[in-house]
Amino acid sequence: MNPDYLTVAPATTVGEAKALVLGSGLDHHGVSYLYVTHPGGPVLGVVDARQILLSTDATPMEDLMASPVVAAEVDDVREDLTAVFAKYHFRMIPVVDAEDRIQGVVHYNDIMKSST
Repeated sequence: MNPDYLTVAPATTVGEAKALVLGSGLDHHGVSYLYVTHPGGPVLGVVDARQILLSTDATPMEDLMASPVVAAEVDDVREDLTAVFAKYHFRMIPVVDAEDRIQGVVHYNDIMKSST
């Protein structure tokens, strides 16, 4: 599990999200998606980072987010993660606890390259 991911509040605008991405210091693998959540709360949705490039700066994340979020649980094993990646073809998926709070992310390459 990787601790490098970005979260935004539902009311965060695309312009604010762009500034967050640029100031995050994360490489392109760490900004594939932005997870929409209230601080300390469950994951409400997910926005593909590419989608913010196509949206106006005033658009709130809650208007762009996809929900519900496909996520792994903290006790999922490699085979579970492989199945999720094979089914949905995401670049990364969040790992959540029992209350659906994000704990980290798992990247496609980290799971699939080691399962072959």
